[in-house]
Formats: sequence, C-alpha cells, structure tokens
Amino acid sequence: MTLPLGHSVAEWTGPGLVALASRHLREEFARLYPDAAEIASADAIQALALIPDVVVEWASTPPRGSCELGGGYDGDVEPARITIREPHNHKRNLFTALHEVGHHILWNDEAWQFQILPELRDKARLIEEKIVNDFAASILVPEEAVALHLGDGVSPGGIQALIQGTQASATTCCIRALNQPGQRLVILASEDGHIWYADSNGTPYNPGKRVAQPALIAAIERAREWGKYRLMGGDGIRYSKGWADTDVCLDVLLHDGLVIAVVTSTRPSLRGSVSTGWHEVCEACGAEFAVSISSGQCTTCGDWKCPDCRGCQCTASKAVYCRRCFLALPAAEASKGMTVHEECE
Repeated sequence: MTLPLGHSVAEWTGPGLVALASRHLREEFARLYPDAAEIASADAIQALALIPDVVVEWASTPPRGSCELGGGYDGDVEPARITIREPHNHKRNLFTALHEVGHHILWNDEAWQFQILPELRDKARLIEEKIVNDFAASILVPEEAVALHLGDGVSPGGIQALIQGTQASATTCCIRALNQPGQRLVILASEDGHIWYADSNGTPYNPGKRVAQPALIAAIERAREWGKYRLMGGDGIRYSKGWADTDVCLDVLLHDGLVIAVVTSTRPSLRGSVSTGWHEVCEACGAEFAVSISSGQCTTCGDWKCPDCRGCQCTASKAVYCRRCFLALPAAEASKGMTVHEECE
C-alpha cells in the first residue's frame, strides 16, 4: 500500500492514519530489506546488520537531536547513521533499533518527504514519532499476543501480560495498547508517582511527564495492599495550563516496581454521536470545518477546536487584527508575533 495523501494535520494526529502509515513502513521494510525484516521480531539488533545502507553507532550518551528513547538517526551522511545508547535496557534497545529504521524508511520515501511532511507544519515531528513508534511496536509485539491479552479490552493487567509474554519493553506494550479500539491515556510511572512515559490516542489528553498527578499517587497508595486499584474521578488528570479533567477512571496496577495506569474518560461520548455532516465555524480564523476532524472540544470555552489554526473562542477573545485590512489574523500567524497578514505585506 502507499502512504495516505491529502489529509489534514488534525486527521494525521488520530490513530487511523498513523496505523496506515505504520503498515506502509512494514511493507516497505519487507520489500527493501527482506533478510532484516525476517528476523527483526526475534533480534532487531542483528537485523540492523542486514541493512546495507545504514551504519550503527553505540554511544554512552544520547546523540544531539535524539528521539525521546535516546536513539538517533542521521540521513544527511553517507551511509545513513543510526545511534543507539549503550549500555541501556536491552528490550528498550530492540525498540529503539526498529524505531530508527522507521525514520530511515521515511527519510527515503518521496511521498512522505515532499507531499505529506510539509503539510504537517509544527506537528511533523510528533506525527512521525507516532508512526515509527507504531512500526517498531507492531513488529516486536505480534498480533496473536495482542489479541490474547488485549482483545477483550485494554487494561493494566493486559499490558502486564504483554510485558511478561513477549520480548518487548513496557513502553512498547503501552504503544500497542494505544493502537487498540477506543480512546485512553496510558501511563508508566515509578511507585512514588514519577511519570516516565505517558501518551494518549484521544481523551483523556496526554498531560506530559512533568505535571504532578495527585490522583495517580492516591491510586498507587491504595494499590499497595492488593496490587491494583481503580479510582473514579478524584483530583483527575492535571494539565500544565492549570485545569484538570476529573471525569476519568484510573486503573492502576503495580508490576515489579513499575506502575501501569490506564486512564479512560467517563464523559458521555460526544465524538461518537457527532454526524460527519455537522460543521462549525472557527471563532478565531473564520474557517468552516467538519466537527468529525476536530481534535476535540476546548475544556475552557467548550468550542470545537479548528483543525486549521487550532483556535477556539478563547483564541478569538485574544484576536490580533491586521493593521492593513483590519481582519483578524489566524492564530498560527498571531502566535508568531505577526501584525499584518502575509498577503497584505
């Protein structure tokens, strides 16, 4: 299959297109490097040696511009270079190796480089990371294991079973969990509540790793007696901008000093009942868009977020007006400090 073309940034941030792009990478991997692809699920490090146009370097510290996992890819050199941290967690290294192979395949994919990537603007790196993460995880965690442990729904216990039953790291198993039907936030943390991995495929949104989560810490304390605990609501999931989503259910499980948490929304599913014909007009930039491709509702004003400028009523209340035509600037231009439309220059 080929990469899906002609989609908006908002559509690319969802799991559907990411899964299609990941499938494209797996097919290209098998076509371009059949020997490497054949053994990649069993030994991803050895598979790297079978890719002739890549050299592998091991480093004690993450390379400049490295991915979150500490690996790096440089396609500007000949041959291309993949860097992996050493010493490091072996399971993590397997994932990092395939993650960087994914970057290598996309680097040489003309459709991605010249037709898709320029349209993704400031979301380009985030979306590429999601694609290559999915690519690596889908190779290391076979579909049979996913069906066995997550087929009846995603839970901390199912993720724990994947960790114990495969060669994949905890992070890899969480990524596979995020690719299952339904929306959720998945967190890995230490038993003191320090988050070292968090990602979401919809709602609840990803709060990142730097925001303290009292509800998570409370659930961990309750889980110490039975090994697991379910917390409804409480302090909810807190975000860096000062608000919290309290309409959540936190399922927490303790595993070998690790905390696995699956957080789901308890709100009625508005997105599930939205007609694809329902359109809104952005208060910030004036664009009309289908609600079905919005990234969600603003938790402050309740407006559906515009897929073009990512604005809402909150953004409109802080509108910047062009000094030449006196019309409001799109949020993307205003955020750059512009005071005149590009076309009015």
